Amino acid sequence: MEIKSPNIRPNLLRDPKSIRKYEEFKNLICALQKKGLPASISNKINREIEKLNLLSDADIDLKKQLRKAKNTILNLVRSELQMVTKHHFQNLWATYGAMSGIIHSVFFKIIALEASWNSLGLAISMGLLFGCLAGNNRDRQAKRKGLQLNF
Repeated sequence: MEIKSPNIRPNLLRDPKSIRKYEEFKNLICALQKKGLPASISNKINREIEKLNLLSDADIDLKKQLRKAKNTILNLVRSELQMVTKHHFQNLWATYGAMSGIIHSVFFKIIALEASWNSLGLAISMGLLFGCLAGNNRDRQAKRKGLQLNF
């Protein structure tokens, strides 16, 4: 089943943030149309697009609804088909690495090890580095399997 396209909104040109969010949403839909999704997923995505198409250009909640629809679609595709965006795992694992760096630094401070590795700045940067490397590896695996959305 084909995924519907969102309505063209010529009156959206007044707000640059709205334009950018709308373009991101259109690019996401184009990337999903190229992937050939199952009918059940396409139906759910089409329902989200129909909700957006019912809103007018002058609606105050348009930006909020665009963000909500984009997040709903991305979560649906991620949970059902394991498809992710570019740099998804890199961003996720960098956060995990920074958190683990903070935890390790605080832990070593508590047990009073006065080694050079227990400074907070060094721990966070090392955690970020290892997290980015691990996430980058997972992003490459997702791209190799064809599970990465290019938008």
